[in-house]
Amino acid sequence: MEEMVAGDVVVVRPAEKVPVDGEIIDGHSSLDESMVTGESMPVSKAQGDIVIGATLNQTGSFRMRATRVGRDRMLAQIVQLVRQAQTSKAPIQRLADAVARWFVPAVWFIGIATFVVWFDVGPAPAFQFALVAAAAVLIIACPCALGIATPLSIIVATGKGAEAGVPALAPADVGIATGTGTDVAIGAADVTLISGQLSGLVTAIALSNATMRNIRQNLGFGFGFNALGIPIAAGVLYPILGWWLNPMIAASRVA
Repeated sequence: MEEMVAGDVVVVRPAEKVPVDGEIIDGHSSLDESMVTGESMPVSKAQGDIVIGATLNQTGSFRMRATRVGRDRMLAQIVQLVRQAQTSKAPIQRLADAVARWFVPAVWFIGIATFVVWFDVGPAPAFQFALVAAAAVLIIACPCALGIATPLSIIVATGKGAEAGVPALAPADVGIATGTGTDVAIGAADVTLISGQLSGLVTAIALSNATMRNIRQNLGFGFGFNALGIPIAAGVLYPILGWWLNPMIAASRVA
């Protein structure tokens, strides 16, 4: 297969995999295209029909002319699209990155300020109270909740999309291409329906909505946890209610 070039003619027999993308020039058969479309039912193919590399020939034999080989094959493009989608950054991810970039130095500042305040005005032993409060602030702060909330959701969603025949999610208004379209259309699209079936658009929309909902939930938990936990760790409730956050408890909450 590595030596094949576009234009080569090859015979595909029953139970063999189609070696590359191509067009049937003689014969007919039924092909299992579930690895691309997710459809378990065989698809009938005859002269003039397009076949996809790595799909499984079932009943008949046919001769095909190779049209896409190597990196141009649809399977190779699916792999590339999945990789690009998993490494791309949605606008909400850039927002989370910007917040996380300022979050770490802000936590250090709050920790130092907590130590200074408790050391200056805290009850005896002031140094011990100041050290424990500052440590609790640094421990309970959770920048990882902000940093991994979005990429983790995108990676999971991309994998689910690949299973459903949908391998790209990228930031834009709306741009849709089918896997049978031109390379330019696929490259410029925000969502690619690898199977070429418009029914996959419903799956894409539902998957995108679920992904964004999960990202908002993760970010909301991260912001809420830090907004509530850091002041308590700093000891703002100690003068009023006498509540004190032990660093060991703070560590268990983060875990």
